[in-house]
Amino acid sequence: MENNKFNETITLLQQLVQIRSPYFEENEAIEFAKNWMENNGIPAKFHEYTEEKVTGFHGKNVYSIVESGKTGPTIYFNGHLDTVRLCKGWTKDPFGGEIEGDR
Repeated sequence: MENNKFNETITLLQQLVQIRSPYFEENEAIEFAKNWMENNGIPAKFHEYTEEKVTGFHGKNVYSIVESGKTGPTIYFNGHLDTVRLCKGWTKDPFGGEIEGDR
């Protein structure tokens, strides 16, 4: 069972790596994340925002609030779904999701 969860995690990460998501163009990765959460029983919502002064960007984030039903501290996880734009010099396909050794 534990090996199965490991394989599921690797597959999920490979799927995410294959989505082109340079900054300001991460909508496909955000949609993927929301769909994955919903398909795995995690309620998900979009939060839309704008940044008018510097970039004029209108974007969205995906988030979820999961209640345990127990009292105690709140745990907050945060991450980025955008990447940087590709540059020259790659020796492997950055979207291939290939595994070499333990990387």
